[in-house]
Amino acid sequence: MNLRVPRVYREAGTYPVEIRLQYALGIERAGRLRSLLDSLLRRMGGTVGPGWQPARSYDCDFTVRTEIVVAAPEEAETVELVSNPDLDRAVRKAFRMDNPDPNGAPATSALQQQIIPSGFHIPYQDLPIAVSFRCVRRLPDGREIPVPTWQPEQFRAPAGSSGLLFVDLQAGSRPGAGGALGTIVLKPDPELAYQDPTIKAIWNGSLEFPVQPAVAPKPNAAP
Repeated sequence: MNLRVPRVYREAGTYPVEIRLQYALGIERAGRLRSLLDSLLRRMGGTVGPGWQPARSYDCDFTVRTEIVVAAPEEAETVELVSNPDLDRAVRKAFRMDNPDPNGAPATSALQQQIIPSGFHIPYQDLPIAVSFRCVRRLPDGREIPVPTWQPEQFRAPAGSSGLLFVDLQAGSRPGAGGALGTIVLKPDPELAYQDPTIKAIWNGSLEFPVQPAVAPKPNAAP
């Protein structure tokens, strides 16, 4: 469950907070016939009628008391940025880029069909240190465009983790423009890492992935 604080605490200090949770839980021990009927209703877009009552229900009402501590700027905890040659090699080895999958909208020329890839996956395995990245696309003229990932324009992962980062290349794409799509750059972002209190240090390095448009023969084109 995600909880949002209804106010912003700007002054340093300790603020008591009381969170009250109320909900009801219903349990239905339906027979095979009722289960089949419910399944058919769901497939047909219907819902169980208002006369349905669970076999047993539970009303839950409890309170959690906690506190929010706001530190003065000079006392606030910071995220350490770490980099050295051995660590840099280990982090770069943990990341690799799969070949882009050309699924984007095509733009045709006389004999060829140029396809802009919709995106690609960057697998990572056994991170030697926590990482926190901001994702941008650097164009040939030096401009940088934010690029959405599974966590829009940001990515964070703890040390020791493995997974898959998807980069969306549709944002800012210009099908048919020709030439290189630029370079995908993952830059360290300590502000994003700071949102996770378990992350005390991140890698202070960048990853770059040059991206080229995929070119396929136009159907029925002459050789």
